Amino acid sequence: MRPKARNDPGVKGFLSLIWRSERGSLSRAVILQTLGCLSEAFSIILLIPLLKLMDPDQKVINLSLANTPLQGILGDQLVLDLPVILLAFVTLVIIRTFLLEFKERYNSKVTFGFVRAFQHRLFDAVTMTRWEVISQYRTSDMSQALTSNVDRLMISLNLLLQFFQSLIMIMIFATLSFFISWQMTSAALIIGALLLLLAYPMRRKSFEHGQHIANHRRSEFKVVESFLQGLRTAKTFGLEKRHLMSMSEVLDRIYNQNITFMSLRARTATVYQISMSIALAAFIYFALVVQSASLAVIITLLFLFMRLAPRIMALHTLTQDFLSNVGAIGSMLSLLQRCEENTEILSDSDHIHPIIFENEIKLDNLGFSYPGSSEPVLEGISACIRAKQITAIVGPSGSGKSTLIDVIMALLTPSHGSIFVDGETLDVSRRHSWQENIAFVPQDTFLFNETVAENLRIARPEASDADLWSVLKQADADDMVRRKPSGLQFTVGDRGLNLSGGERQRIALARALLRQPKLLILDEATSGLDWQSEARIIKAIKSLKHKMAIVIIAHRSSMISFADHVISLGDEPLSEGNDASQVVTEDSSDLREMMDADRL
Repeated sequence: MRPKARNDPGVKGFLSLIWRSERGSLSRAVILQTLGCLSEAFSIILLIPLLKLMDPDQKVINLSLANTPLQGILGDQLVLDLPVILLAFVTLVIIRTFLLEFKERYNSKVTFGFVRAFQHRLFDAVTMTRWEVISQYRTSDMSQALTSNVDRLMISLNLLLQFFQSLIMIMIFATLSFFISWQMTSAALIIGALLLLLAYPMRRKSFEHGQHIANHRRSEFKVVESFLQGLRTAKTFGLEKRHLMSMSEVLDRIYNQNITFMSLRARTATVYQISMSIALAAFIYFALVVQSASLAVIITLLFLFMRLAPRIMALHTLTQDFLSNVGAIGSMLSLLQRCEENTEILSDSDHIHPIIFENEIKLDNLGFSYPGSSEPVLEGISACIRAKQITAIVGPSGSGKSTLIDVIMALLTPSHGSIFVDGETLDVSRRHSWQENIAFVPQDTFLFNETVAENLRIARPEASDADLWSVLKQADADDMVRRKPSGLQFTVGDRGLNLSGGERQRIALARALLRQPKLLILDEATSGLDWQSEARIIKAIKSLKHKMAIVIIAHRSSMISFADHVISLGDEPLSEGNDASQVVTEDSSDLREMMDADRL
């Protein structure tokens, strides 16, 4: 599922991000680029006296310093001979070489530093975003934003730095050539500006290309994620060809989009090269026939213009590539913006007045609706969850059981109604201290491709091996782990594939118990398990009774029969005070129907 579409920040958002985070670094990078360009420009200017000295009749060049700031230092005249000019040329080249080396190192630090900081900022924003916001995004979209799209971010910044370099070079070369011949320089700049103006529609299409590619890449990530997550089902149902066809369609769209873009880019380059050749021919004719310029001046201007022309073309190609990349990262910038707008803020009241659960959790007329939905998922829920007792939540599929759990865990904020913990209101400002009381075992247990010990210590990193064995025993999993080749050091495999379903659930239960919670929530913990695995889970849950409050979501009567209280989310939600034995005796109750169905 994707959130409601929003306008991508685009170029403006990217430039704003760069300016706010790297303003000082970019300014220093531009200064380094300017110094490098100036050293190159002055080395080119030295061509004029160097070419004049090639005349056998001219041994030196006298430069008048009268009425200049250098007159008091160097006298009225500066005499330049061939060794002096060559020494100046070599010196400028050496200076430029060291400047370029330093600039490359500095630009690398700026680029990689920016990308690292952005990744950290985006990951922080996603991590700290409210659950009701982040749960609207597909995992594949977030994975793409946090990984592959970052490369485009780095490319975009590099292209921006290259754009500034080309722009600075154009300004410096144009200024120097302007002093040599303002007429010819003006004509060259006008032609370059016209070419850039005529190419604007192509640059606009580059941004659209980037957006299309980003959409196709998201589809590609979705296909790959669906295939890998459902690999076993795909193999069982023989769906390999269907996944291959889906991937082929996505790759074909990407291929066609890239070919279209590259064709457009090649056509632009062709038009530019033809235009530049015509302009160069006109330039040479104008210099020789109309202005009758000296050979040294013409050669120097030609050299300057041959350096200037690629820079003008570079402005277009760099802008084209920049827009293509920025168009592709717009969704990533939107994700950052939306996450930061919905960040969970840790309130001081979490530490000053933490919520402590000792007696009961009271749900008072709770209601919840998802954003954009006209139908409420929960409406008028009133019930009580007592400490050190087992409460079952039942109801047909789609009745809002998981949503109610998310509200109880403070992942979602109720649309109306209140939750009271030992008489104190649970609100957004105190959700973090409340969540420290809770441990949750989801229906789809997730285990990392690490050892049993490392998977358990996610709940409490400082736990000793003795602590791990203690919770494993409580979860009826200690004997199972001891039978593994390496015991606690046994690697469970990707998503726990080296374990059976029941073994994964018992490891997940042990991990939850390691938090030493006051409220343990089990979301259909035995769904899909065989009766022996289910029996072990039930045995473990029963042993925890009177040690903590336990909330169970279940569809099986075996998971509800030992509950002290029941919250039904059927057509007639039960209120506080209903227990399992009372509900089972009601002929019309959903629970009674479910238990009768289990006996069939």
